Amino acid sequence: MRTKRILRGILVLFAVLALSATGLHAAEQENRIVAVHSIGTLDGSGFSITDDFAVADGCEEIKYDDGTAEGVAPGIPGFNAAVHFTITNPDYNALKTARFYLVLNDSISDHSFDWKVLEWTNGAPGSVIASGTTDPAEQGWCEVDMGNIDVPEDFAIAIYWKHELALDGLGCDEDATIDERSLLYLMGTWIPCLDYDHMIQAVVCGDDVGGPDINVTPVELEARLEPGETASKTLNICNKGDGVLTYSSISVSCDDAPESKTATIGAPGLEKIGKGIRAISAGEEIRYDDGDSDGAYYSSTIGIGMAVHFTSQDHDKLNTARFYLFRNESILNNSFDWEVLGWTESEPGSIIKSGTTTPTETDDWHDVDVGEITVPEDFVIAIYWKQGYAPSLGYDNSTPIDKRSFAYYNETWHAWPYEVDLMIRAVMDGGNGCGWISVDATSGTVAPGDCDEIVVTIDATGLEPGSYNAAIVISSDDSDEGTVTVPVTLDVIDKTTVDPPESAGNEVYFNPQRSIAELNKTNEVDIRVNATNFRSGQLNITYPSEYANVTDWALNKDDFSRGLCTLTPGGAWITFVASGQLTGECTIGTLTIQRVEDACHTAQLVFVEPSLLCNNSGQEIEVEWNNGIFTCDGVCGDVNEDGVVDIPDVTCLLDHVNLPFAYPICEWCGDVTGDGVIDIRDVTLLLNHVDNQEGCPLCCR
Repeated sequence: MRTKRILRGILVLFAVLALSATGLHAAEQENRIVAVHSIGTLDGSGFSITDDFAVADGCEEIKYDDGTAEGVAPGIPGFNAAVHFTITNPDYNALKTARFYLVLNDSISDHSFDWKVLEWTNGAPGSVIASGTTDPAEQGWCEVDMGNIDVPEDFAIAIYWKHELALDGLGCDEDATIDERSLLYLMGTWIPCLDYDHMIQAVVCGDDVGGPDINVTPVELEARLEPGETASKTLNICNKGDGVLTYSSISVSCDDAPESKTATIGAPGLEKIGKGIRAISAGEEIRYDDGDSDGAYYSSTIGIGMAVHFTSQDHDKLNTARFYLFRNESILNNSFDWEVLGWTESEPGSIIKSGTTTPTETDDWHDVDVGEITVPEDFVIAIYWKQGYAPSLGYDNSTPIDKRSFAYYNETWHAWPYEVDLMIRAVMDGGNGCGWISVDATSGTVAPGDCDEIVVTIDATGLEPGSYNAAIVISSDDSDEGTVTVPVTLDVIDKTTVDPPESAGNEVYFNPQRSIAELNKTNEVDIRVNATNFRSGQLNITYPSEYANVTDWALNKDDFSRGLCTLTPGGAWITFVASGQLTGECTIGTLTIQRVEDACHTAQLVFVEPSLLCNNSGQEIEVEWNNGIFTCDGVCGDVNEDGVVDIPDVTCLLDHVNLPFAYPICEWCGDVTGDGVIDIRDVTLLLNHVDNQEGCPLCCR
């Protein structure tokens, strides 16, 4: 007879990874039986904690328990639990929150657990839709923000234990009508629970519920350094949306990447050459083995994986994944699956690319062309068995052991249990080549309304004088703007150079240099030229489309007989040709610009390459390109726009410097130093100006 107060004890057969070895070593299969003790309720009516969780408008909670736990499903690695959910309202297809009713073991400090959202296929949990790790702060209901991911009508939410009895377990409801929607994961199989309901709940919402909205500032970074100097810049990744923002990678690429290196036998980087080692045709090889195979591992179980964690600081393009393999000639099919994955803080992360390949040689390197994909600084290459016993992956047991090998079983990655290095290598090519720029984080999450600060270090050590260009690429789960690119420019100046040489006096500029407009109103800005012996040209103009919009272009047909213009969000491409050669000052044409953003942000109007001015022979003329700005009608220093420059403006400016997204200001009014950047120097000057206006004049440009 079933007791409501005590969840009956069960026996779980917990099978750890069975690896058979060939060659010099053999790793024997290990099994163990874990006895799970019965856990009673905390009072006569069950264990219940006040649930003050509120469901947002446009959402609904799906649950199959009554909110009171009469028992606890034990938390043991390999003993996983899930609930099958069915959405009955066709207007809801976004999973906002997963809820887990947990009983904590206070004697353990780490209560973190893994979770997955899975498809529902053929009566059981199927492919992974999303996954992650969370650490509950207290006993009772633990809410995990799912970020409004799309889910099918039927799906499952599962909990995976990471630690031995770190959590006493997941609450179980025995009082309510048993819905037969709960499952246990034992020995690689999902088994229905017929005696109780796991206390996992889901909150689903409609399409109108907002997701994450990424906002990255500043939109570009610049530095001017002498050789050997360094500079630190801050990149703010902010979330203006309603859902949690996850940025999965931050990569750096350079326009001026060094040529690929060729690694041949005896070349640096391949000091020890073992049997079967072939030269790679091009690229830089990353390896943590010595080249001599001391044995090999295979799996008798389909789906088992092995992997190596790589770190590449100078390149972000992966050309080739290399596996040292032994074919099993008694088995017809030696094919295997491979994956390139990202890297979390301690284990392989999400999939970057995957495929299947078949080795043709044995006791040799098998090279897989992965297609020159972009990878973060830390990434993983993995092999998965499609059939038992074939092929076998070589290992190296010579010291030092780099502790970068991993095993995948029970749907979880584990550090490799033996003192060996698995023989998987990575061949990098070109890629960033950016030794002069680095970031202090490559992934993270941002709650709605918050910001993450990423420190960008620019180092001119070892660089020759000249200009260097790079791009920081941020990938996130923002559905509208999944990739954000921030250009980075470094000018390395010669110590003997004081100022750049003066131009020939020719210039192209905006008139007025600072133009203003109210919200949704327009203003006209002339583009003028003052030069000698010119006839034609082309202008490539960029501006931030979130602040302004160029709606029209009118060519000055009195001086220029023909020309074309193409307008795009954030840009204008203009060409012009005069009937004959001109000298002096004239207007090329007039832009009509609309202000589209309520806050007083400054839109930089920038001439970028390949803007040029040509003479009668079509030769380019040396020109000074003077950029302009488009903003609101503000007073320099009046950052809160109350008509007075005083201490409240200083306070407002300081808040903006600390957290730009949370404290928007009139940006033109705040750049009181006129250097194009709003930072603590502007705060200092504005404070001094309030105390001494004549002695500390402001310089908004």
